[in-house]
Amino acid sequence: MRNINRFLAVLAVPTLLLATAGQAAATRSAQALPGGGNAADMCQVKVSRSASAGVFDVVRSYTRANKCVCNVTTGPRSQGGSAAAALAALLTSRNCADAPLAAAGGAASGGLGGTALVIAGVVAAGGLAAAVASGGNDSPGR
Repeated sequence: MRNINRFLAVLAVPTLLLATAGQAAATRSAQALPGGGNAADMCQVKVSRSASAGVFDVVRSYTRANKCVCNVTTGPRSQGGSAAAALAALLTSRNCADAPLAAAGGAASGGLGGTALVIAGVVAAGGLAAAVASGGNDSPGR
């Protein structure tokens, strides 16, 4: 039993670090809103460069927290032209209210990625607490 507690304690540290890093990355990306507007009125912009040069397609969706997300499909960075100008304008304004609404369960529907990391961190912290509480001594007779 003591070895299991030690094993859980060893797993707790990297799990907590991963959970913290995952949540910090999500927070940083949500706060990175250039354009000087009110952050509450701005959308997150997700860009997929999987289309051919000259293509610029925007679909609006919402996260579970009801935050706007502009999902852009466009061509390579080097495409230039009107597609590059439209993307630059969207990245500045962070507003795609006139874009069509994505089907339910679209690209910004969320998921349990961040939640799963937090749950794993809590479980790992419990293992660490159990190992510390047991004293961690596995010598016979003590």
